[in-house]
Amino acid sequence: MYSKLLSRYPPDYWDEEARPEFRPFERMTNTRVIPGRECKVTVCSSENQEAARGLDCALAHLSEVAFWKDSPRHSPADLMRSVTSGIASKPLSFVAMESTANGVGNFFHREWLRANTPGASDKIPFFVPWHEIEINRCEVSDPDALWDSMDDYERSLWTVHGCTLEAIKWYHEKRMAFSDHRSMMAEYPTTPAEAFSSTVSNVFSSEDVEALREGCRVKAERGEVVMSDCGDTALCVAPRFVPSVDGKCELWRYPRPGGDYIVCVDIGGRTRNADFSVICVLDRHSDSPDGVPEIVAQWRGHIDHDLLARKAEALGRYYGDALLVVESNSWESSSEGEGRYILDTLSARYPNLYFRPCSHDGAAQTVGFHTNMRTKPAIIANLVACVRDRGYVEHSSAACDELLQYEALPDGSYCASRGCHDDMLMTRAIALYIHATGRLVSPFRFDDSTLNAILDRCMR
Repeated sequence: MYSKLLSRYPPDYWDEEARPEFRPFERMTNTRVIPGRECKVTVCSSENQEAARGLDCALAHLSEVAFWKDSPRHSPADLMRSVTSGIASKPLSFVAMESTANGVGNFFHREWLRANTPGASDKIPFFVPWHEIEINRCEVSDPDALWDSMDDYERSLWTVHGCTLEAIKWYHEKRMAFSDHRSMMAEYPTTPAEAFSSTVSNVFSSEDVEALREGCRVKAERGEVVMSDCGDTALCVAPRFVPSVDGKCELWRYPRPGGDYIVCVDIGGRTRNADFSVICVLDRHSDSPDGVPEIVAQWRGHIDHDLLARKAEALGRYYGDALLVVESNSWESSSEGEGRYILDTLSARYPNLYFRPCSHDGAAQTVGFHTNMRTKPAIIANLVACVRDRGYVEHSSAACDELLQYEALPDGSYCASRGCHDDMLMTRAIALYIHATGRLVSPFRFDDSTLNAILDRCMR
């Protein structure tokens, strides 16, 4: 590409005697020199992060960043640091990151979001939509007939995006090569949201998710909610929020007097490669202009399950003994007896646990929310409606990423895209479903024998 650029370099900008071209530099295989200006250009691969370290550069062109490997051994952030560390912050120095979008949640997408957040990045975002490419044009012989044939989206290209009729006709005809419009948007995006939404099987519309992301401009306080324990069933010090840069709890709104909250827990694993455990706090009646539910806090990380139960209890008590909803699939199916211990502990310690109707005879209620073939379609359908209709306020950009990474499979089931997670998504889905269905009746309190019978049924 640089050879082509040099072969077409404008003569008015070249004052050297030697013509602009690449020549070998001291038998180095990956470095060329431009005679006259003695400008050296080194080409490196993202597979070898050490190749560019120590270079004294004025410009770095980082290409197809969205496809760089992101693993414990190949980190895009580390490669970025090794390449740009030698570039001084002075005039005529430059760093350019360019790429075709490759989904959301990766390093390139996170850098794009940072660049679009005022004061968060030194980069300037620049997006090239399909209609700015000159070859994407068709001659228009009958403007009225073209206008009558356009749908609402194509008319928005004229009214919202300022496209010419020649460009819109090209788009109109190009769409016929695709089975659906979402495929067209993925290949020829009009907006960055369409570019990053790279799959046609997405459950959530990219436009709806980007509208929801407007709430992510609120900055969170990071820390932990802690409490002191003076026994198996009593707390001697009220829980409090302790700010910490290493904390895994993000807090956007402090508890308000008389607030009505739901705390939802999705259980993950302990190891780095396992699913995350997530605790989210939903304010059922926020002070937003529309009064819709609002995510006000979230804890996310890897932790032992008994400690996760304590974290959930602390957040629940911090938000006024909120209704604590545990997605209990993992704990109920624990083969080590751990699930029984944790459910028993929470039942004994926490005053406002969510109980679901029990499907077995002889017990009225069962601890926790169970996600299965019957409940999952219902909670996802409700979440789709909430995202589409701005039915709740989201403050976590990472949660919005999970929405964009969520896919519908051919058999009608749902899952996160390969290599992605849906832990935050599920806490929102369950909390908003319980809020919408009004299943907030305070749980019955059982004696030990009845509680043990219920827990036995859960373990089966």
